[in-house]
Amino acid sequence: MLETARKVLHAIGPMHRALSRYRGQRIHAATTRVPGAARLGTYYGGWTIIPRLLGRESLVYSVGVGSDISFDQALIERLGCQVHAFDPTPVARAWIAEQAVPPQFHFHPIGLAASDGDVDFALPPRADYDSYSLPQAGVTQPLVTCPVRRLERLMADLGHTQLDVLKMDIEGFEFGVVADILAGPVRP
Repeated sequence: MLETARKVLHAIGPMHRALSRYRGQRIHAATTRVPGAARLGTYYGGWTIIPRLLGRESLVYSVGVGSDISFDQALIERLGCQVHAFDPTPVARAWIAEQAVPPQFHFHPIGLAASDGDVDFALPPRADYDSYSLPQAGVTQPLVTCPVRRLERLMADLGHTQLDVLKMDIEGFEFGVVADILAGPVRP
């Protein structure tokens, strides 16, 4: 009976994630327990790090901030490091402009992708969502064009030669970005 339940849950998991993604809901994956790991930020916008590997001199790129910079603020508060946040979407740009941020927080209204230029983003499925995404092939949907750059180019433009943390919440663009990073010299 237990084995049957495992098989059913294993089969349902991918369908549930696909349906949730289609509905525009946020997917939260379980993280592996690592000694010394700490989750920083809200349930919605938090991420897990190993604080002992980072410090005041650490450089963090937080890509895809939407309307939740709790992870970024917690990094700054706990470690005192520099956080460069990136998000080209209109909702993020407007929301960030209204926030009081610490001096270690640097916002850039540009996205991360596997190429440099302008890219179409699909609008969120609901007005109260802030997650713009990679458009689905063959689906007619409202789009907005936003500027994007490759990681290597972003770092060069900002004068950075090393990156300690790369947090990506970029709604489908991450697959191309990871392939691009692996093909280049940058190793966060």
